[in-house]
Amino acid sequence: MMTNTKPDRDPGLIYPGDLIPAFATEAEEAEWWDSHELSDEFLQTMKRKPDGLLPTPQDGERASRVPE
Repeated sequence: MMTNTKPDRDPGLIYPGDLIPAFATEAEEAEWWDSHELSDEFLQTMKRKPDGLLPTPQDGERASRVPE
């Protein structure tokens, strides 16, 4: 797993150019993200998605959970 390796950076921050590993399970990914976050520098490289890319929620609609 390769993330940032420069000694002057917080090892829990992800910077532009850092690799985010592939995860075998969702639990493994959740555990990794519990100790990592995107740096401000990384966030500044992100671009806004165009409006309309995702459906907008309708009035009164809420996410529902299917009973197990």
